[in-house]
Amino acid sequence: MNQTRYLEVEFTTDEIIEMRRKISVNLTEISRKKDALASLNKQMKGEIALLDAETNLLADKANAGKEMRNVDVSSKTDWNKNRIVVTRLDTGEEIENRTLRADEMQKDMLEE
Repeated sequence: MNQTRYLEVEFTTDEIIEMRRKISVNLTEISRKKDALASLNKQMKGEIALLDAETNLLADKANAGKEMRNVDVSSKTDWNKNRIVVTRLDTGEEIENRTLRADEMQKDMLEE
């Protein structure tokens, strides 16, 4: 009667050569994947840092509730009163109402 048993078997030379070849292939692949992982990790850290910076900037703006921007304005000169009035075009708010400077008065004389 024939049976199968789980016993120790010595590898053949060809089996050992194949195992060593596979070890070499695996080590090369492991090294390649570690390099790729390190590169991806570095890239992701950079992307996360950019998102962190943007998030912090947005949080600061949201907390402040305002920021400086370029806004279109209208300047009107009242030559009779020697005054200039500057008004925001987006809100209609008067942001400046002042006496004309000497150079502004002279500039008008040159233009006439």
